[in-house]
Amino acid sequence: MFTRRHVSQVKLFEFLSQGKWGFIDKQGKIIVEPRFEAAHPAIGDLAEVLIGDKWGYADASGKLVINATFDGTDGFSEGLAAVQFTGSRGKYTGYYGYIDKSGKTIIEPIFEYAKDFSEGLAEIEVNHKWGYVDKLGNIAIKPQFDWTGPFSDGLALIITDEKKSSGGPQFPIVGNYGFIDKHGRIAIKNMFKWAGDFAYGLAPVKIGRKFGYINRTGKLVIGPRFDYAEAFSDGLAGIRVGDKWGFINNTGKVVIGPKFDKAVYFNEGLAAVYIGKPFEGLWGFIDKTGKMVIKPQFETALYFSGGLARVSPPTGEKITGVWGYINTSGKYVWIRKD
Repeated sequence: MFTRRHVSQVKLFEFLSQGKWGFIDKQGKIIVEPRFEAAHPAIGDLAEVLIGDKWGYADASGKLVINATFDGTDGFSEGLAAVQFTGSRGKYTGYYGYIDKSGKTIIEPIFEYAKDFSEGLAEIEVNHKWGYVDKLGNIAIKPQFDWTGPFSDGLALIITDEKKSSGGPQFPIVGNYGFIDKHGRIAIKNMFKWAGDFAYGLAPVKIGRKFGYINRTGKLVIGPRFDYAEAFSDGLAGIRVGDKWGFINNTGKVVIGPKFDKAVYFNEGLAAVYIGKPFEGLWGFIDKTGKMVIKPQFETALYFSGGLARVSPPTGEKITGVWGYINTSGKYVWIRKD
């Protein structure tokens, strides 16, 4: 799993060749020859790799340092990683717990699901309710919520009173959104029909049909005047007005006017933006002034992390499945050709 909190910590990048995965560095040099069934980026000094049908962790040389014995893995956060156990653990087979970087089980697998640690606490699911565990495995906040988010700025998003559809899960979740502190106390009343995570002291919320931002006390500091609003990232937040995307700063000032048809959040000073009709336009990258620094030329594009961004060049009808990595100058450092 690759979360927004991880995006600037990537040290090695996965690549695919002849049906196997390996790793390159930010210059595009092959560091680990392709030999894994699947792989995730190396966050810090370890990367998740799939061998056969089990997941483990490899170091920067490709050496397996935590045996591939898990049904599922997550990246390390604050020294621990959530993993899905399998094998001879009786009733706990298929449940989630936490390991350290030596592979030692630190928190026993007793959770239906488990996520990253953030500010010392991690989200865990028990009996279809969400709460938080500390690094010693103690339940810090009793599982009682329909959904939770990671702690940021000392607060975490929670959802209560979820309204489920007979057709399956709804996204975004229909319910009441609010925020708790690290003691599990309601810090901002769950009175919003949608909210996002705090970043830079602000969180996006939906009020009526519009979106604005609240501060850590719950005070509305940027009025609800947008048709959609995202969490702040790299000092700016994506907002939609009508069907166009732009960006604001933390005072609510529009610093990049809404003129893009799609946009990805800023990271490492750049953001991917899309210009054109669906399936007809192209992605490029802008800087924080709104200047197009990498011209629109990609069919798909993600955020920059560790100095590279994953993109797909135009393929037309002759080539499919081609993708690669570009640096901040827009130059390919690696591109898949098979």
